[in-house]
Amino acid sequence: MRKTLFAVVLAVLSLGLVVSPVWAGTCPKKIQEVKDAMTKGKYDKAKSDQATATLGEAQKLHEAGQHDQALKKVHEARDVLGLPKATF
Repeated sequence: MRKTLFAVVLAVLSLGLVVSPVWAGTCPKKIQEVKDAMTKGKYDKAKSDQATATLGEAQKLHEAGQHDQALKKVHEARDVLGLPKATF
């Protein structure tokens, strides 16, 4: 029983060590996607400024290791610009 529990705990921890760095790498890519869309599209200054500020917040959250919150900010920036919902 103890060996099984130990194996399960070890597997969960190992998965966390693998998934976290991969998830962290998603933030900069998604931030850049929105920035690229901003350069290609025509947005009014207010929306562009708001999206830029939101992406700045996303970058700070990413650098602080708060990747879930960073991706939420990326979603907010996409919503401001009216971009389609991203799946990530």
